[in-house]
Amino acid sequence: MSRAAEHAQFNRLLATIAERGLPLAQALGEAGGQGFGAAMLRAIDGAKRAVAEGKPLSDALALSPDVFPPEYCALLAAAEKSGDVAAVARGVEQEYVLRAQLAASGRRLMIYVALGMGACGVVLGMLSTVSAHFRRMFEQLGMRELPLPTEAMFAVVDSGCLSIVVMMSAGLAFFAAFLAARAVVGRTRLLYMIPLVGRLARARDLALLCTTLGLRLKAAAPLPDALGDAARTTPNWRFRELVRDLQSRVRGGDALSDALFYQTFFPRALAWGVSLGESRSDLAGVLQMFGDLYARETRRGYDVLFVVLTPLAFILLGNFVFLFVMGVFLPIIEIQKKLAG
Repeated sequence: MSRAAEHAQFNRLLATIAERGLPLAQALGEAGGQGFGAAMLRAIDGAKRAVAEGKPLSDALALSPDVFPPEYCALLAAAEKSGDVAAVARGVEQEYVLRAQLAASGRRLMIYVALGMGACGVVLGMLSTVSAHFRRMFEQLGMRELPLPTEAMFAVVDSGCLSIVVMMSAGLAFFAAFLAARAVVGRTRLLYMIPLVGRLARARDLALLCTTLGLRLKAAAPLPDALGDAARTTPNWRFRELVRDLQSRVRGGDALSDALFYQTFFPRALAWGVSLGESRSDLAGVLQMFGDLYARETRRGYDVLFVVLTPLAFILLGNFVFLFVMGVFLPIIEIQKKLAG
């Protein structure tokens, strides 16, 4: 079971516990039969002991930051203070289910590309032993200038087994660069500039902001404190800076809607909705409504990525195979033309 699937299963369990009013320590003790991995089981076991000692669940889970990230614990803390743990856990469960599906699609993409590159590398290695014979045959038929795909194929084939090593190394380098970029870009403003992924990340962070603010205001927390809690629920440090700027402006006497209007990153629809909530003294309700709206947008974004990633590997491999086949068959077509003439 992947880490995303484990988080989805845990939040499903947590929502069930909260909905049925079961004792947390007793219910967490039954998590061993849920198919969790060793790291998740250790974290849950530690949380069970901390809850039995009287700590809130969010603080208990925060003892294992390698399994339960701080932003998740901050969101859970806001849910505990407002009494909406079940609803928040259900929402987080849906997000992690989508993450697990997206991760599975990404793994399939990597497997398809790796298998395709491996197969093509083996074929190129085999062709390297007969490439000289092909060249002599084409020269005897008067074909001194070969089509560009064929010349490119021969250039790779002539390298022999080196082509296989180069292709495998390129695949590993791409995978390493992908992991490094995800670790770095995922916490900067650059994340929001990536097509599809940026829109998904922006909707996710806005959903976390609105949901946390709504939960904290519902629990009668001061707005600046609620903004401080909301800043801790997102892993993107750039988004945290924007929320802290909102917090400083609100502490300076500005209304939240005015602070949102000042920051161009936040949608104007959100600022207008917050302004309407302030005028009606129902800011918590409006924020929760926008939280649900952005959560649905996040789920739609995951669905789009899920649909795109699955055929992407076939498209990449299809183009590579097309170029490879054209490199083989174009000279054959030219030979047939010469023989027919």
